[in-house]
Amino acid sequence: GRLVGVVDYNNAGTNEKVIVRVSSSSLEVFVSFNRKTSFNVGTEEGGDNVLITTQTTDRFGRSSVSSLVATLSKGQTTVVSGFRVTVNDIDSVAVVGYANVTIRIANNDGSGSG
Repeated sequence: GRLVGVVDYNNAGTNEKVIVRVSSSSLEVFVSFNRKTSFNVGTEEGGDNVLITTQTTDRFGRSSVSSLVATLSKGQTTVVSGFRVTVNDIDSVAVVGYANVTIRIANNDGSGSG
C-alpha cells in the first residue's frame, strides 16, 4: 500500500497511511515513510526512506522502548519478526510524496507468502 509522511497527514488520500503496525506475539513492527520536507526537512537519519521500527511488549501487553531496525530505499527488502517488507517505489517530489510498500508474512526462507 501507499505510505505518506507525517508532514502530509492532512493531505493523505483515503487509502494512504502514515504508519502501519503489524504485530507478532511479543513484538510490534511499525512501518512509516520519513518524508524529508516541511517541518521534517532537517531530518538527518532516513530522510525520504521507509523506516522500520520495533517495540517489544511484555506478557501483560505493556510496551517498552522502541528501536529503529531498518531504513529502506526503493527496491530494498527486509524481514523483521516474521514480516517481509519491500519498498516498491518512492516518490519524494510529488505534492504528496509517498512510498509504495508491500508487507507480507515471511516464509521460513524469508520469502513473502501470498
